[in-house]
Amino acid sequence: FIELLKQGHDVILTSDQRYFDEADQLGLESRFVKFIPAYLRSKLTVYASAGTFKVTFDKEGNAVITHDFNNRTAMNTHVVLSMKEAIERIIEKEYWNDYQARPEYYRNIYPTFIFEEHKPEVVLHKNDGSIFGISILYLPSEKLGAYNEAYTVDGKDVRTRVLEAIRKEFTNSINPNIWLENTIDARGVTSIDIRRRYTGKDHALNNHMIESGINPSEVLFFGNLDEYAEDKPMENVPNIHR
Repeated sequence: FIELLKQGHDVILTSDQRYFDEADQLGLESRFVKFIPAYLRSKLTVYASAGTFKVTFDKEGNAVITHDFNNRTAMNTHVVLSMKEAIERIIEKEYWNDYQARPEYYRNIYPTFIFEEHKPEVVLHKNDGSIFGISILYLPSEKLGAYNEAYTVDGKDVRTRVLEAIRKEFTNSINPNIWLENTIDARGVTSIDIRRRYTGKDHALNNHMIESGINPSEVLFFGNLDEYAEDKPMENVPNIHR
C-alpha cells in the first residue's frame, strides 16, 4: 500500500468503517490514515462508510471533505432519526425481548453466537454533521456456523425477520415511497445496512473513475470477494482488473 503511494500511483481505499472517531470507536483516520506519511497522502482517496463519504488530501496531507460527492450521498437527517427510532423498536419487538425471555431457544438455533457480548446496535455513519448511512449490528443470521433452522418457528433467522419488519414499517410509518430513494441490504454475517439508493462501494469507484478520467482497464482491485465479505459489491464494477 505504502509502496504504491511512494511510486506515485493513485490509491483508492473503500471501507465500511467511518472516517472520523465516534464516541469510543476509532475511525479510519485514527486507525489507518495517521500512520501514512503526510507527504504521501495526496495520492490517496478514501471512501468511508460503505463508500458514501469521500475524503481526499492536500499536499500537506490534511483531509479535505468538502466534495459534491458527499452532498449527493448524505441522507436526510430528520428521516434518519425517525428510521433509528423505528429500528430500535423493531429490534426489541422482533428479537431482543424474546431473547431475554428465553435465551436457551436462541442459543440452540445459533450455538456459535455469543449473545452476552453482542446486543444489537444501531450505528449512524456521521461525518461533519451529516449522516451517510445506518448499520445495524449483531443480528444472528443463517450465515453463522452451525445454524439450526429446524429449531425456528417460522424458518426465518433473526436478521431476515428484522429486515422484513423494517422494510414494512418504514413504508407504513415514514413514506410509501421510502425505498425508491433508499436501500436496505443484509451485509456480512450479522449486519444490515441502510443508505441512499445508488450509493455504495461500487458506485463510489465508478464515480471516481468517471470524474477522474480513469479508464477501468487501468484499475487493479485488491480485496476480498468471498460471499459474505465487505468488498462483495465490487463485483458489480465492470472492466477492472481483480
